[in-house]
Amino acid sequence: MAGVTLAGRLSAEAELTLYRVLQEALGNVERHSRARRVTVCLRRQGAFAQLTVRDNGIGFAPGRLMAARKDGSLGLLGIEERVAFAGGSLKVRSPRHAGTEVVARIPLLAPGRPVSRPSAARRSR
Repeated sequence: MAGVTLAGRLSAEAELTLYRVLQEALGNVERHSRARRVTVCLRRQGAFAQLTVRDNGIGFAPGRLMAARKDGSLGLLGIEERVAFAGGSLKVRSPRHAGTEVVARIPLLAPGRPVSRPSAARRSR
């Protein structure tokens, strides 16, 4: 697993969104990819936090799996919607037999929301 290169914490919404992306991506690797290696990287890219999950598995046709799954969960479609709601973007690249890369970009500041900073009273405790 690659090191995290963000300074400080993200908003709770951004943290949860990226956690869900990571959870879905790793679940897909485990269930489908036959990968021997997975890398995870979280870094700051300008005004965004970028999460990249890459494996060396068998790949798939992303268009097929972006639809809702038979078990009722939304899979990558649900993740794409969650990322979009947070003001970000999701890209899935998966050439057949060449692994898969999932890249989620989330704004460090939610659109229209001020930065939350600890109050002076909370910092002095």
